[in-house]
Amino acid sequence: EGAGWSGANLAGAAAVVALAAAAVLLSERQLRAQERAALQHRFARDERLRSLGLLAAGIAHEINNPLEGIANWLRLGNTEKAKEGFERIRSIVRDLLNFARPEGEAAASADVRACVERACELARFAAASRDVAYACDVPEGLRAGLAPRALEQVVLNLLLNAAAAVQSAPERRVTVTARAAAHVVSLQVADTGPGIAPDDLPRLFDPFFSRSGGTGLGLSVSYGIATAVGGTLAAENGPGGGARFTLEVPVP
Repeated sequence: EGAGWSGANLAGAAAVVALAAAAVLLSERQLRAQERAALQHRFARDERLRSLGLLAAGIAHEINNPLEGIANWLRLGNTEKAKEGFERIRSIVRDLLNFARPEGEAAASADVRACVERACELARFAAASRDVAYACDVPEGLRAGLAPRALEQVVLNLLLNAAAAVQSAPERRVTVTARAAAHVVSLQVADTGPGIAPDDLPRLFDPFFSRSGGTGLGLSVSYGIATAVGGTLAAENGPGGGARFTLEVPVP
């Protein structure tokens, strides 16, 4: 036999090299996917904290009101009314802690109506929500296939975005509706603002894109949460004016 490599040996070596290259490429892709997931998680956490920062002043006011009432009722000896004030404060703090806590639910199933109601309650604390009317039309028993706090975050992001959009509108109204259809839950947030500029529509969910001076992460994070569970988040201008965001996620 000659000292050189045979055709079979060369073919075998080439196959080994190709397999090694494929393994390296796969590892790099997996690493990039993990890095993207970690970045998305960090963005979601940071956006959640930013939302709480926007609500902080309103929350302080909301807690101060029952505290003043508690002091008055205790002075009058009415402990039952004082207990009601304490329960109100406890409810506010519980909702805030639940919203701020990192994701960790094992079951990816959310009560849509409960999540929307909690998000609306939080949104009302924001300065931009003053004089904004929130209307919710969500049937009981509707469940979506994602973690409750994730759904709350998406809805809160959309509500705060809508509240900012209607500031200069003659009518400041934000409407939330949800329905079940063909293996998905469709949730829509519509506002009475000026709508979305056509040039902005293709970039609306890009990270750091903002026309309002914010971080530009709220819609991007919401889009990431939706797509992570196989859902979608889309924006359009309503036929009667204003913007309309539609979230669709699978049923659990």
